Amino acid sequence: GKLGAEVNYLIELMGVVCAAVAVAVADGFAPSPQASGGGAAASSIVLPALLLWQVAGLSHRPAIEWVEIPDTQERQEMSQLLEMVRRTPGPVLSEDMTLLVLAGKPVEFQPFDMTQLAYMGLWDQRDFVHRIADEAFGLIILRFDVAAPSTLAYTRFSPEMLAAIRTHYGSLGMRARYFVYGALPGRAGIECPQRS
Repeated sequence: GKLGAEVNYLIELMGVVCAAVAVAVADGFAPSPQASGGGAAASSIVLPALLLWQVAGLSHRPAIEWVEIPDTQERQEMSQLLEMVRRTPGPVLSEDMTLLVLAGKPVEFQPFDMTQLAYMGLWDQRDFVHRIADEAFGLIILRFDVAAPSTLAYTRFSPEMLAAIRTHYGSLGMRARYFVYGALPGRAGIECPQRS
């Protein structure tokens, strides 16, 4: 399937199937003055069975995303990070776009969307990679360590973007659950690796 796709793509179809099952069950159990040849009774068994199959097919994956309530220390670290973002001059690149909005910073890049467009050849990432290399972002805030990115990290940042971050930004440590990076002095203008 498509990366980022969820079961909600099928929600209209699921609604129609539920309504059809309800009608079939009602028709199957309703007394009929004329014999229908068992078609209604068969559909009152087959359609609910299909509905159960549909539910069982979706139940292997979690349908609810868990929301964790941060402890006191994490809330304090998050407040410090928010203040750090507010005080940083210029734009900040962050995977957590809500953090940028709360700090009054513009959202200049949506990692997942733009990276997928770059992979499909629908967006040229070179200017953005050069912005990273030119240290245009006062901070870069990620959910992963740029030195050892997970497979999931590559859905949100291309190898070229990650190489530019590694080359031009150094770790400022972790705040809450985020890896925070700042520009390395004297590194602006160093050539970024490009995809061959």
